[in-house]
Amino acid sequence: MTSHRNGVCKVDVCEYFKSSVPEQFLAAISATLPLAYASARTAVDAQELGEDETYNLMPWTRREHVETRFRDAAITCGLQVHTEKTGFWRHVVVTCGAFKITQCTTIDEETPPRPAGYKCRYAAEQLLLPGFEATAEVEFDAPHYYAVIIHRGKVLATEPSFMAVRFPTPNLRGFHPGMVDLSFYTQTQGAAVEEIQTTVTPKLKVRRAVGNG
Repeated sequence: MTSHRNGVCKVDVCEYFKSSVPEQFLAAISATLPLAYASARTAVDAQELGEDETYNLMPWTRREHVETRFRDAAITCGLQVHTEKTGFWRHVVVTCGAFKITQCTTIDEETPPRPAGYKCRYAAEQLLLPGFEATAEVEFDAPHYYAVIIHRGKVLATEPSFMAVRFPTPNLRGFHPGMVDLSFYTQTQGAAVEEIQTTVTPKLKVRRAVGNG
């Protein structure tokens, strides 16, 4: 499947990903991302904020719920999980075989992720694929490929309009060819999905905004 020469890896990264990552995990993500969108909407609505406050708070709350379910899906499926602090944010990174996996929202399936320090680093340090040459000798302890679970829905949506796995180029300005459409995976793949659905329920923090009502 793979061969290496002068730091360049020749591999069909999409097929390699699907053969390396448990289908149970992809099914769990497919099932729990919509649950995260729905639970985030419920949590914000429960605070009985005004229209503007609800609109502003939703993306922050959704990120929290998505990261929680992403982490718990990986743990339940027996994958290596690490929470890393980079600047203001903390993010979950899952390691499975040769892949480091994170999640984020994008405009659509073809638009690359918004640049962030950790994403740029993971992309720059990854093993090179055909057509991309290294600009300098890079030494790192754990060679990897970088996969991003991308998704997006309107701000007040209760489910994502798309869910997919893409593979950013080293400069983070585009994607390598190939995409794993998570909508093809269903909730029937393994007991982990049922366990995540029933045990991972973010607690709702009900409060009213100061000066709102």
